[in-house]
Amino acid sequence: MKDDSTIEGIIRQNTDNPLPIIRIVSEEDEAHTKLVLEMEPETRDMLIKWGKIEATDDQFAEIGFIKALEDTIKDMESRDAE
Repeated sequence: MKDDSTIEGIIRQNTDNPLPIIRIVSEEDEAHTKLVLEMEPETRDMLIKWGKIEATDDQFAEIGFIKALEDTIKDMESRDAE
């Protein structure tokens, strides 16, 4: 298994727009179920509005971190395919 510094180096080398160093200091397993929802557009708009009001900075940071990881993995996979 690669250590954290190796993984960090790979990500930085394979990313056109590398992030500053982000360290994972702990992890926590969470059980969750993903729901597929069907609703009227107005109801969805209302839920989005509530979510934007209630979401914390930590939740936004987590969403951004996940997006950055997904983009990095896709970039690395496309380079490996070449």
